[in-house]
Amino acid sequence: MTPKERVQTVLAGGTPDRPPLFDLLRNRAVLEHYSGYKLYDGPEKCVYAAVRAALDSTRSIRLPDEPGEFDLGDGRRQVRREWTTWIVRDRQPDTEEIIEDVRTRVSDLEQRLQAESSQLREEAARTRQGIERHLRHLGPDFALIGPGSSVGMMMYTQWGLEPFCYALAEEPELFSDYWELSTECAVRRIGFMEITDLVCGVFCGEDIAYKSGTLFSLDFLRKEYFPRFHRIADAFHEKGLPVMFHSDGNLMWILDDLAECEIDMLNPIEVLAGLGPSEIRQRFPNLVLVGGIDVSQLLPFGSPSEVAAATRQLIVDAGPAVMIGSSTELHDKVPLQNYQAMAETVRNWRY
Repeated sequence: MTPKERVQTVLAGGTPDRPPLFDLLRNRAVLEHYSGYKLYDGPEKCVYAAVRAALDSTRSIRLPDEPGEFDLGDGRRQVRREWTTWIVRDRQPDTEEIIEDVRTRVSDLEQRLQAESSQLREEAARTRQGIERHLRHLGPDFALIGPGSSVGMMMYTQWGLEPFCYALAEEPELFSDYWELSTECAVRRIGFMEITDLVCGVFCGEDIAYKSGTLFSLDFLRKEYFPRFHRIADAFHEKGLPVMFHSDGNLMWILDDLAECEIDMLNPIEVLAGLGPSEIRQRFPNLVLVGGIDVSQLLPFGSPSEVAAATRQLIVDAGPAVMIGSSTELHDKVPLQNYQAMAETVRNWRY
């Protein structure tokens, strides 16, 4: 089977020859081993060749950044490392600053919706162009998961969770308006997307949980999040595109709600946060599990034999509706031998 055939078979509820491998490659040793190139002799050449050789599927191709810190001029600094970027603030924003920021965002979204769809059409066209650019390197038979859309709940990362929650308590209707407009923009943009011929599905990521549970109450999520995310999932399904939902953390107590949103794939299955593949499979026989091999402890610090054993157990517990990979991304602390143990266990498996 080709990578695309393998993933499409899993998504159709069938049994492939072996499980697909899915991951985000952010590991220099793995990239250089599977590509045969040194990363900085040609980052683009190295990264694409490694993704093609090591994986059946991914949802993101990233080239390394030059490390540094950059003053953004508004009391914030952008910190870049090879594979990640984050913002450092000199101080926490106050409630009124956040509320004013959200008012501006609401106004911007209203203007986008009033612009006779031209901007949304352009965004949809750029999505296709980006996917085509990736597939020129990876080949048309690679099982790319394309960029999806979100409600916008992760706006809390702009200010920090605590300041966000204070502002939300002050102006709940303003935030609700923002999420409604964001969702409406997403649904209209999806209507203009023409990517079904290119990708196997779409990735919709919103980190709404941590290791002990969700960041927000169940009542809040059922009011503000799940109905809107369901509309986004429906819009993709109308296009014939399966939906991968991603959130780190423990999602066990909202799995029923996610199932009601009709997600097709769940990622990244953070096992040390309490997401047990065997229990998920018993509750949701058709849900495709994507990830599932712990990357916080097992992959960086375990032995190759331990990684291989965990990989075999995951296939037994979750297969054939499973795509094997790390429980977030393959970072630089994972030894090459441990990734090889996972990958070769998968490649040698036969259903």
